[in-house]
Formats: sequence, structure tokens, C-alpha cells
Amino acid sequence: MYLLALLFSIVHATTAAAALVRCGSHLSTDEVLAAEAHFEAHKVRALADHQAGFTSYNVEVHFHVINSGESPAEGNVPYDNYNHLKLPSTTPDHDTFARDAQIEDQIAVLNEGFADTGLTFTLVNTTRTLNLHWFANANARNSVDAEMKRALRVGGPETLNIFTVGFTSEDNAGTIGYGTYPTGYANNPSVDGIVLLFSSLPGGTAAPYDEGKTAIHEVGHWVGLYHTFQNACRPIGDFVDDTPSEAWEATGCPIGRDSCPEDPGLDPIHNYMDYTDDACVTHFTPGQVERLRMQLATYRGITL
Repeated sequence: MYLLALLFSIVHATTAAAALVRCGSHLSTDEVLAAEAHFEAHKVRALADHQAGFTSYNVEVHFHVINSGESPAEGNVPYDNYNHLKLPSTTPDHDTFARDAQIEDQIAVLNEGFADTGLTFTLVNTTRTLNLHWFANANARNSVDAEMKRALRVGGPETLNIFTVGFTSEDNAGTIGYGTYPTGYANNPSVDGIVLLFSSLPGGTAAPYDEGKTAIHEVGHWVGLYHTFQNACRPIGDFVDDTPSEAWEATGCPIGRDSCPEDPGLDPIHNYMDYTDDACVTHFTPGQVERLRMQLATYRGITL
């Protein structure tokens, strides 16, 4: 029914100064074909056209910090402004811990990013786990991810679990996040959730991805959205009608880029589901909101 290109999401760096890439979520062509066929056959239509404030759903968030060492401060360093405020460099393992205030800031960024969707997010619990193996090696393609999530994940399909790790292994070079899709929950509920590079949280060191918007992108996958460059310039694109076609991922903030000149519109570089810098991405489209509402109703039991 659909002809899809492979969803490319992993970029491996070859040096210690590897460039960061937005996302490590990956579905094969066959997986996307199967997911979309199932969605077409089973989707629950959204209710009346979405209006701001018409209806909302609060998502409970369980946050799991995976550490690579002990911290004298135990991560509880209070600060109000998350921009470039860090623990002193003399603090042991100061760069491997997400602070409670930083986590709260991340939830605030999520709420801002999803403000027009009807979704809100509330932090209900934070766990901290010292595990060097998980911290370094977890990724969307190996058993470490499953081991970590099966040990820590809580809740049902409607519960968001966020994990922060270091992605420090060679296989993970450059990766700053990945997330699961709603269509995968029924067959593998224990691995549901999103995984972030700890330093991509607001005020982190993963510039230009240091404002917490990687979480918005990965939760975008969690609610059923593909990358804006899905299927390149092919008409089916990302299965959303109002996102212009895009031949490949955009990085930086290339104003005016048009990688599919035969198709209407410039590349959607300001869309949360592209790979552009945190400072560049600003919104979801109405079509994406409509899709995520149907995905959530169909697979997560969330009605908006």
C-alpha cells in the first residue's frame, strides 16, 4: 500500500569531536509499512477539530537518571535559570548527573512545545541509577536498552518514561536521543519510552541541542510522528499533509532551504521533527497535531 524509504536516524561519528545528531530512532521500511497499514485499518478518529483549550490530557512522567558515578550533591543543586549554570568542575562526576531543577525545566520545555496539542506533562517520580553499562551502551538497536527499561519502566501505554544516559560508547557516538512509537507498544510494552543524552536537557553542554528540545522531538515519536524528511520528496512524506516535503534532514538553521524544489513550500526547518538546532525549532503543524491525536487514541488510550 505504501512505498517507503528506510528511516535513517543514526549518524556515527568517527572522531572524538563528533557532531551531534538529533535522533537515533529507527524503523525499517517493513516496520513502517506494517505500522501504517495497521494504523489505517484500526485508527480511532479524533473527536471534533482541535481547538486550544477544548480538551486536554495530562501525561504522567517518570524520569530515570542513569549515572556513571557518585555525586556529593546527589544531583540536587537548586538553580532557577537553566542557561549555562553548572556545578563546579571540581565536583566529582558533575557532568553526568541531571539535576532536579534541570529535570523540572525539561518538563516545562515539554509543556511549552506541546502547548497547542492538548497534552500536558507532569513529573511524578525521579529515579537515579548508577550503571556504567547502561550509561554508555544503551541505544535503540541493542539489548541494553531493553535491560534498562525492563528494570525501571513503570506504568501503561499512557505513561511517559524518560531515561537519560551518556551515549559514550563508540557505537553511540553523536547520538542525543531516541524514542519508541505508539504502534510498537502492544508487542513490546516493556521498552516503551524515550532516551535522552543527559546534557541535552535545558542548560546542558550538548550545544546546539542544549535547550531541552530533543525531548520534544523524541516525545513527538512517542505520540506517533515521523521525521519531516521521512520518504524524502515522495508524495506520501511523513503521512502529514501540511509538512512540506524535505529530501534529507536539516541541521543548523538553513533559512530558505528547499531540498524538494518541485514540491510546494520550503523545507520545514522550524518543525520539531527535523534535526535543526534547538534555537531553530518552534512548532508542530495542525496536521501533525491531528495525527498525534489519532495515534494516541488508537494506541495509548489517550483522547484529546
